[in-house]
Amino acid sequence: MCASGSQEFVEEYPPAHPADWLSSFSIRYTNKMNRYYKFTGSLVLPSDNLRQYCLLRLPNGMRVLCISDPTVKQSAASLAVNIGSCADPPELQGLAHAVEHLVFMGTVKYPSERNFEAYLTEHSGHTNATTSSLMTHYRFAVNNKGLAGALDRFAQFFIAPLITEDCVSRELHAVESEFRSDVQKDLKRRVRIAQTTCSSNHPYSRFHGGNNASLQGAASRLGLNLREEMVDFFVDNYSADIMNLVVVGGTQDGADLEQLVEWSVNIFSEVPSRGDPRVDFLDHPLSDQKLGTVVRYQTIGDLYTIVISFALPQVNHLYDSNPLRYVESLLSHGGSGSLISCLKQRGWATTMTTDRSAWNSDRSCIFNIMIHATPNGFTHYKDIVTLVFGYLRIAQQEGVHQWYYEEVQKLAHLQFFHGEPAYSLTTAVNLSRQMCNSYLRPEHTVSGPQLLYNYDPKIIETTLSLFNPSRYRLILGARDFPGFEQLSNVETYFKIPYREDMLPHNLTAGIQQYLALSDLTSDLHFPLSNRFLPENLEWDVIPDVNKTPQLATVAPISITSLCIAKTDDPLSAPELLLHNDMYELWTKRFKSGKLERASIEMYIESTCIGVSPQAQVYADLLKLTLCDAISEELAVAMQAGFKYNILISGHRLCIKVSGHQEKLPLLLHSIVRGLRALVVDQDKFEHYLNRIRRSLVTIGLEPPNMQALLQQFYLKAVPRWHYLDWKQELDKVTSNGLQCFVTKLFDRLRVAMLIVGTFTDTEAIKIMQQVLDILNPRAAIPITFRLHTRALDIAPNTYLQRLVLDNEVNTENAVNYAIYAGKNVHFIDSYNNRCRDRAILNLITHVMSIPFFDQLRTQEQLGYMVHCSWQATVDSYSRFSRKAGILTFAVQGNSNPEYVCLRIESFLHQFRTRLAEMSNKELAANITACIIANQELPIKVASVAKHAWRMILDNSYDFDHVRNINLQLGRLTMDDVLEFWDTFISPTSTSTQATRVIVQVWSASLARIAPSMTTANVMEDYSLPVITIHLCLVQIGVNFVELADVDRILSHTRKSTSTLSTTDVYKCQQQLCTLYKLRATEQALDNKSIERVCNQLIDKSNHVYIALRMALEAGPTTSSLLTCRKAKPFSDPSFANMEMRRTYPGAWLFDSHHLFKHVQGLCAPVAPTHGLKPKYACIPTSQI
Repeated sequence: MCASGSQEFVEEYPPAHPADWLSSFSIRYTNKMNRYYKFTGSLVLPSDNLRQYCLLRLPNGMRVLCISDPTVKQSAASLAVNIGSCADPPELQGLAHAVEHLVFMGTVKYPSERNFEAYLTEHSGHTNATTSSLMTHYRFAVNNKGLAGALDRFAQFFIAPLITEDCVSRELHAVESEFRSDVQKDLKRRVRIAQTTCSSNHPYSRFHGGNNASLQGAASRLGLNLREEMVDFFVDNYSADIMNLVVVGGTQDGADLEQLVEWSVNIFSEVPSRGDPRVDFLDHPLSDQKLGTVVRYQTIGDLYTIVISFALPQVNHLYDSNPLRYVESLLSHGGSGSLISCLKQRGWATTMTTDRSAWNSDRSCIFNIMIHATPNGFTHYKDIVTLVFGYLRIAQQEGVHQWYYEEVQKLAHLQFFHGEPAYSLTTAVNLSRQMCNSYLRPEHTVSGPQLLYNYDPKIIETTLSLFNPSRYRLILGARDFPGFEQLSNVETYFKIPYREDMLPHNLTAGIQQYLALSDLTSDLHFPLSNRFLPENLEWDVIPDVNKTPQLATVAPISITSLCIAKTDDPLSAPELLLHNDMYELWTKRFKSGKLERASIEMYIESTCIGVSPQAQVYADLLKLTLCDAISEELAVAMQAGFKYNILISGHRLCIKVSGHQEKLPLLLHSIVRGLRALVVDQDKFEHYLNRIRRSLVTIGLEPPNMQALLQQFYLKAVPRWHYLDWKQELDKVTSNGLQCFVTKLFDRLRVAMLIVGTFTDTEAIKIMQQVLDILNPRAAIPITFRLHTRALDIAPNTYLQRLVLDNEVNTENAVNYAIYAGKNVHFIDSYNNRCRDRAILNLITHVMSIPFFDQLRTQEQLGYMVHCSWQATVDSYSRFSRKAGILTFAVQGNSNPEYVCLRIESFLHQFRTRLAEMSNKELAANITACIIANQELPIKVASVAKHAWRMILDNSYDFDHVRNINLQLGRLTMDDVLEFWDTFISPTSTSTQATRVIVQVWSASLARIAPSMTTANVMEDYSLPVITIHLCLVQIGVNFVELADVDRILSHTRKSTSTLSTTDVYKCQQQLCTLYKLRATEQALDNKSIERVCNQLIDKSNHVYIALRMALEAGPTTSSLLTCRKAKPFSDPSFANMEMRRTYPGAWLFDSHHLFKHVQGLCAPVAPTHGLKPKYACIPTSQI
């Protein structure tokens, strides 16, 4: 190896040359005589795939891959621009990200800001985009009929975006809000620290996300026009020469491959070619000065992370032998002798992962080993780092094992050639990103680095040798740890405390001494052969289809024993084989791909799980103990391509496994056997308990929108235990108590199982029988003893809960506004009514989602996270259910929660007019879009199982609910929709069935500047508009105007005018301004500060103006939250006696979710939608 400056050249590596994208292409013409170049070679493709592929190169240099798929009903496209945040000018950091936002906001051909989103909504679609260090990525999904129009609109983003001044101003608020959200995420903070501590002259060290300060603030200081800078950035960097497009089209009601090619060429040939604007970054982000350092930083969550970052040279051109894949496999396998197994045995770590950082250029890359340590492990971080290098030394001393490389190669080929097809959008996204590798040869466009083509031990040995103690740096992250109070630096934008030092001398010396030993620790050794690999396969090595010199590949798998089974409709009902108090077995025949894959879902229901917060803690401890006891077995299975999940849900321990069918029962029985033989280790018990304790702390630090969502979850049903209830039990649980809990688990239990695949009845029943034999339960659970999660029968009213965060880092607020909707009908008549109400909710959400986002996010900039959704309620199948579903509006941003609630209700009030004006043609189009979206079929076995399993878990067994909702959608009229809206959704509804539950999450900073606003007395004395206006005033610095002042000014204005005008609103602003000036002067504030606040106060675009206008427009007789009247005395003593306070009309304020649930009724347990008649009365002895 030799070095030149900071850029290293590895002599043992072959020279890097960009792939030839010229010689294997021949000229073609579309029907419109547009020229393009078609790849005439052979693509390496999955062996059992109905998709057809065509690889193109357009005259403007864009690479295009068209894929036709006869099985999908939703098409997709993805375009990756091979330029990212590292192209930001140093004086305007975050510019690439801001431009990504702006290209969506209207084009010359389609000037409306939301034209693309509106079109996608009409055609069951959605869109998104992301910016990374070296790539900007755009994608969308749409139904097959809408693909042509979507492609035309999509292409205009890269041909002629408008990037208007008005849009720039508003989208900067979105960038700022996204930044505020990222500040609260530990993953983003870790990445930011890794970047900012790289070489300061390298673009990777810059602030890539951007915010107001780095964009508008910087532009103002430098006298730059930010909009012009964005346009210049687009023109300079968005060139077709560095764009890669993938289009996946469904032939059902869509286009064939020839038509996809025609559209792609005709539409995207207009994208300008401006050459290759990319800069060749010669230096490495981790320069010689940065290697050998340790960075310590503070996390938000109760985490302990150890990241070992290696500075590696370019490896993208080595994708055919893929040496890093070999290294990653060695490091990430968790079986016997593995690094993570050794760390777990010592109680030092919980998980370990590897990744190549966002910096993975054609010149260099950074390879990370990240270890989630325990508190004890964090104190031994030097020993952990030493063991990492010890394991790497073992791999280097062992040399490259061809058998292990072939095992990794087989797993890669198994997944690529015979894996399940990905969804259209996933396929498009992955391939467009993959095509950005300039070394990727055209024939490998689809297979890419997923396969290992060429066994080259010399290259692998060279790569392994790069993982040595001279080329790494260490990053340590913790929330609170001795020595961390001395973090002397603060990151500029995220404000993360950190410090950077040279690696401790004793660590470096300790590693050298350890590696000098002739015999390293016996706990570490090379991986063993994977017993979960399929055995009924024939593996042959054959030449590659292109016969490239020194290129070899594993042949497609030959199945020697294949059970041919009829493939069911993915959404059809499974078959019930067995059903009694002890067990319940369902099977569904479904085949995906040539290699048989299967999924098994099961739960163990017990009378001791979930009955109390303490029981919930014990159940979680049981899960952690089980996963740790069988961790090596699970890790080996995952290495072989299996997936698993073990979780606690209600009164059940749920287990899910999926993968190739042959060895799937082996994995399931290994888990169940580990459960039955579980013995609590006293030494490890405290470790598991601390993990739960830290996880509960982390829950309390979740972003505000997640806090609101969790609170709504607790308020819907019983028993559901709040994480604070868990906390109170942590000091009461013991290891002996856990062992008793494990023993009681098998006293009375019931097992339910769903098997999806090509298993016969005999095989399925045998799997169930073996599970029962292992568990050996003492007794079944009679139906009268079974525990149920019961939905609350919430009395129609409006309820409000306010939560105040105690975490200073979370500076944003959130609102989760839930409307419970559906007619209160008797069970006998309820099913069709439920489906009809759900269909209406489905349609309303579909029609409303984009306008809601556009109004509250794009236009008003109330927050970055703005969305509406609907879901079926838990009690939909109860005997006397009041509700069919919940319509939820969620907003997280800097705006105060009261103001957000007003704006949500204002939107709902105005949207009713929009609904009423919708033509029959528009209604029919939206109904069709809903039906098509609902009909999108799951294509993976695990997804098919998930769809059916949900219906088994909730005991409804409503496997046909999608079909029934679609039937009801087809029968809807606008009168049905408006009647439903007026009864349940309208904020001015007088219906006795209208139910709203609102959760507000206030940041600590907002609660601090307006402490009285969170008290019940204020809510009793003043109306919501008065409180909202006062909060808006406080947020802009108007600190000397009281609630009574606002109330008086509003009342006086209303009395003095009969017809509201903008002049009346302005008069209110002027009165507030005059009052503020008077009192601020009395407080001796300087004139400059007073003038600045007054200018904000009288601005017509701010929240104060809008809130005043809404309050004055509301009228004294309005019965919604917009009313200006003071609260009525409470009329329900049961609510008042349980510490609930009546506030503005129709709303009850409560603090305790326990008391709220206590005063509500309960719905009856869920009832099946049809009779349960098993195929067999009991397990047939003859079939075992």
